[in-house]
Amino acid sequence: MATLKFLGFLEDMVKTKEMVISIQKSQKLRDLLPVKLPEERIIVLINMKGAGFDSLVHNDDTVLILPFISGG
Repeated sequence: MATLKFLGFLEDMVKTKEMVISIQKSQKLRDLLPVKLPEERIIVLINMKGAGFDSLVHNDDTVLILPFISGG
């Protein structure tokens, strides 16, 4: 089982804070998401390492998807 966690406004877009899914074979993250997300404004971490929407997700992975935050 892989766990996808959504933070900030992404939780509202996906309508859940966390998804646990079973993956038979590795898949790109973008293919596992229930909705299209604004990729240019998002940070993706897989097992606490930088990743992207084309990164492969495996069973037992934890994926954190959070908005890019900037300010001054």
